[in-house]
Amino acid sequence: MTRWTEEEDTILRDNMGTKTDAEITAMLPNRTQSGVKGRRIWLGMKKAPGAPNTFTPEDDKFIRDNLEMGIKPMARSMDRDVSAVKHRMTLLGLRDPRGPGKYPDWAFDPRANVM
Repeated sequence: MTRWTEEEDTILRDNMGTKTDAEITAMLPNRTQSGVKGRRIWLGMKKAPGAPNTFTPEDDKFIRDNLEMGIKPMARSMDRDVSAVKHRMTLLGLRDPRGPGKYPDWAFDPRANVM
């Protein structure tokens, strides 16, 4: 892990209003997308202005057509947070066809005596 240079910070700041984290990552060959997102947040740029706020009908179709892909790869290809895609799937009445992860989707308290 190398320190961020002033030049990299300038590229990040100058492109925040017009490009997504994925596009900015392509401009910074030594950085990952998660590194760009982390640096953006550390610099006080909480939300990527270039990132879409709402799901379009095309996004919904992509989700429906690619359920077998899995949530994480789907979110990555859409340049969205995994939690946003999961939430949108819930609103669309969709579930991951591969089944739940370690725990079911419903809230689970391991200290509780009932399920």
